[in-house]
Amino acid sequence: MAYTPVQPEELKKSVMMGKKRVMNLAYNPGPQGDDLLIIERIKAPEVIGRIAKKQGEGTKVAIGTFELDGKILRLTASQVVPALAKRLRKYLKTLDLSFRIEVLDPSGDLIESEDDEGAQPQGAVPASAGTENAPSDTDRKAAVTEALKAAQAPLAALGPAGNDLRKVAAAIVGLIKAGDLEKAEKALALLQRGIEKAEAQDTASDQIDAKGTSTPEAKAVLARVSDVKSVLEDMPKAEADIIKAHLKQALEALSAQDIAEAEAQLALAEATQLSTVNPVDEDAQAASERPDPAQQKWETAAPQLQARVDAAMAARTGDTAAILRAFDYAKSQAEAGDFTSALKAGSTTVGLLKEAAGAPNARIREAEDSTADNTVAYVQSRLSWIKTRNGLQAELVKLKMAIDTQTKGIEGLEEIAQNTGVLFDYLDALDTSLETKLEALVETPDSPARAALKAEAIKVISHYRETLDSDFFKAVDDNGFTKTTIRSTALDALADVETALAA
Repeated sequence: MAYTPVQPEELKKSVMMGKKRVMNLAYNPGPQGDDLLIIERIKAPEVIGRIAKKQGEGTKVAIGTFELDGKILRLTASQVVPALAKRLRKYLKTLDLSFRIEVLDPSGDLIESEDDEGAQPQGAVPASAGTENAPSDTDRKAAVTEALKAAQAPLAALGPAGNDLRKVAAAIVGLIKAGDLEKAEKALALLQRGIEKAEAQDTASDQIDAKGTSTPEAKAVLARVSDVKSVLEDMPKAEADIIKAHLKQALEALSAQDIAEAEAQLALAEATQLSTVNPVDEDAQAASERPDPAQQKWETAAPQLQARVDAAMAARTGDTAAILRAFDYAKSQAEAGDFTSALKAGSTTVGLLKEAAGAPNARIREAEDSTADNTVAYVQSRLSWIKTRNGLQAELVKLKMAIDTQTKGIEGLEEIAQNTGVLFDYLDALDTSLETKLEALVETPDSPARAALKAEAIKVISHYRETLDSDFFKAVDDNGFTKTTIRSTALDALADVETALAA
């Protein structure tokens, strides 16, 4: 992540913003006073901490949040450096800022203090004691936990290349729980070096020549395909052939730039793999804490299948009754907790949808028969919006799974995983109103009534755009857990509908 150093006056203003709100801080004290201080209002301390470590001259970085209380700068640090208060006070004086520095741990206890004359408070540990304010086990545990939390986003970005490093991260969680902080710190250093090395490696070997695979979504599908292929040799031939067939269809769909079909086929391949391969022999407690892989695959595939089923129902293509029966059975199995059976029923649904794709499209045929009415555009834009809405649901499912996976087992982050369900509340405003208006337009002859429906549809689109301009939707695609394109996809789809309405 690029960082452009700010001028002293701008940095001074950022420090003074601490009078109005809590600010995020990363401080890398370098040799001979060559320090780097980064202050941000939005980016998390862990994020700017990684920047400070990469671009600063020092070997250690302090991160946390601060606020100003009169002449006191109160820093709540999740990661500290020796003599932090003294060093930070001295650096701020180069900006013509004079504060008493108080450093608190995450629980609010005072760790260190340095006033504007350099005097330490009663009870502070002097530097001459030779321990350099050696942190307690509680502080060490908090520092390792925070550093491990900060490593989750870059680990996720590595994809399959980070599999071995993710095992190291899992081992660190175990060492923290066991109280072996010395080994946890050594493993953390190994993890951080590994991440830096992986990020620095040339990514040319990861480029794919297949047509239509340059988007982040397509690359994510290819990474999952690679994971599935890596275990095919250890599987029985019959099951391996089934998986290969699904993978082939996934790659064909990818070449055709049909991400929904590619993900559906890939989910079915993964489901077959899960039902065949014996689980790895791991610690029983760790195994019980892992989410059900079949459930994860179903939650990824279900919104994509729902979008395709909705489109088939709206277009009246194929054996709609059989499609609904197969998909309803898949959903009932999922509700009963049998996700493997749900995925198999989903495979049947995919087959019926393929047959439907070759059947005459009754809705478009009706539209084309209307010689004076331009209803084809309304039908197509309605189907596109239905697919988009279900795609947004799938993207939020992906984000929820990423957050749950990256925060699970990390002490202090339990509440995050427990509350990810609220993500879906933000989609409530993007309801079925637009679909209803477009459906009415298809069935209404060219008349003042149709003009009124167009105006109502445009008003709905305006309301949707206001929703997409909210703080949540402006920030969701830069979430730090996984790549999503929720806002841009929705805005593009609404623009397409507006174009159809203007025709």
